[in-house]
Amino acid sequence: MEHDVGYPLVPKVDVSTAHAFSSAEALSAYHRKPRLGLRYSRDGSEASQALESYLEAMYPGFRALTFNSGMAAITTAMSAFSTSTKKLFVQQETYRKNRFLAKNLYPSLWKLVETIDAFEIPTTHGLKNQSFFLEAPSNPHLRIPLVADIKKHAGNDGMVFVDATLAGIGNEQPLLLDNSDVIIHSLTKYANGYNDSFGGLVLVRENLIDELWEYRSAFGTILNPRDASNIHTHLKSYRIRFDRQVSNTMAVLEVLNRMKIEGQILKLFYPGSGENADQKEIAPSFLKSLGAVISLVPQASLAEMQERIAELKVLKMAPSFGSIDSLFEFPRTMSLASLSDDEVGSIGIASNLIRVAVGIEEPDNIIADVLRLATGLARP
Repeated sequence: MEHDVGYPLVPKVDVSTAHAFSSAEALSAYHRKPRLGLRYSRDGSEASQALESYLEAMYPGFRALTFNSGMAAITTAMSAFSTSTKKLFVQQETYRKNRFLAKNLYPSLWKLVETIDAFEIPTTHGLKNQSFFLEAPSNPHLRIPLVADIKKHAGNDGMVFVDATLAGIGNEQPLLLDNSDVIIHSLTKYANGYNDSFGGLVLVRENLIDELWEYRSAFGTILNPRDASNIHTHLKSYRIRFDRQVSNTMAVLEVLNRMKIEGQILKLFYPGSGENADQKEIAPSFLKSLGAVISLVPQASLAEMQERIAELKVLKMAPSFGSIDSLFEFPRTMSLASLSDDEVGSIGIASNLIRVAVGIEEPDNIIADVLRLATGLARP
């Protein structure tokens, strides 16, 4: 593309809430293709459209719309494509806000909402031509749902929604993409990578994009121009960041596997490894790389580990994942803090489970902190 003058390397941020038209003909031209034009920033901006084009290049065959958060992306998509004539089956292990929506919103949108064990070949009656909400990998045990088998039940009349945020942006294998009708990502995580912008993404085929756009416009859930530009800029370094995170994760995982053999760690969760070894062949067929998040259950109690937090050097206790910073959380005291012990036990999450999101720091420093937290020692 040729330019008569210099043009910016950083995506433009136009903060105007409205755009004027110089003639009735110009306004009519906009209305013929409103999704591609600019009129009101609740519908689109130069920055959001530039980011969406960049993301579509990462996902050939899909159309992209961006949202002001991952949850805004989920809520808008699930509303846009809901139907009162079909059931919605929600994966049992999923992010707590998804469980909230399944209990408080989806029953008003769908004929019936039920949970499903998405990690076994479905045998439940009544699945044919229904819709499914899945999370690949799951949070926090990092298991891969059997998307292809579930899509066979959904058929052409049902829909398969997949939140692939934990996988990493652009990390899905064709088997996952081809068996999903709607792919959702929180751009706050791997795509942005610096913990300084919120964002969400919904990927759909061409026949669904206009309806989704209308719902985004009505809900006002579009990504704001500043965050769109920021995420777009950060995405240019994504592959470098992600490769470093995965490399660091492999180093951490090697040490933790050895500690598990020695009995210092009771359970270890990673796609295809540890407690998920039964998915050793499945996981790579759905994901190009297995990601940069590990969950573990050490011998130490939650109280013992909480006393060690002040000793950590690089590892930080904070929500989120996928950034340059190595973060950890105890789901029991963070995402599950509002639940009773019985409720936590009922969803199968140990009170002393740690979820570690590996960043780009020196791997030896990350390993030392994980060991400090889990065992009180800085060396295996």
